Amino acid sequence: MAVSPTVQPTVPPYDVLVLAGGASRRFGADKLVARVEGQALLDRVLAAASGGQQVCAVGPRRPTVRPVTWIREDPPGGGPAAAVVAGLGAGDTPYVALLAADLPYVTRETVDRLAAALAESPARDGALLVDGDGRAQYLCSVWHRAALDGAAARSPDWDGVALRRLLEPLHARQVAARGRESHDVDRPEDLPSDT
Repeated sequence: MAVSPTVQPTVPPYDVLVLAGGASRRFGADKLVARVEGQALLDRVLAAASGGQQVCAVGPRRPTVRPVTWIREDPPGGGPAAAVVAGLGAGDTPYVALLAADLPYVTRETVDRLAAALAESPARDGALLVDGDGRAQYLCSVWHRAALDGAAARSPDWDGVALRRLLEPLHARQVAARGRESHDVDRPEDLPSDT
């Protein structure tokens, strides 16, 4: 009996914004240089962003293994909503992935899966990862650029505004996290024990 081949979902071209501007207050040092399985946390996330046509990191410039375009939100330290708005000018694909720089187990497959889920749901504004407790992971998501541009236009100033206020009015498809891909690092004890 012949086995029919598995149909792979179509992954549309996308750009990536990696939000790398947090102050790491709860961590006590710059967590993005903390090593996980021999790699800096930021470099792990940039590897996950490798499917992006344009990869932009928003935050203070740091050394990275792969080339990346650096942008600062205005004013610097304005928070994740301001960082997303600042980064929207980078790239020109119709899809934009948003990734926090502190996700040690996010992979390119994760981002491709979200982009494919959005392409399959044209009536939605985005597709975002949902963790095992049902929490939306806004910083592991893919959005229609036009939807993000429209959300950003609702206010002239996103300095200090919570990311939820920017993205929550949009309609997103929820995609269940697999394994530890939604795990983030806030404190030293959040670093994987296998590092």
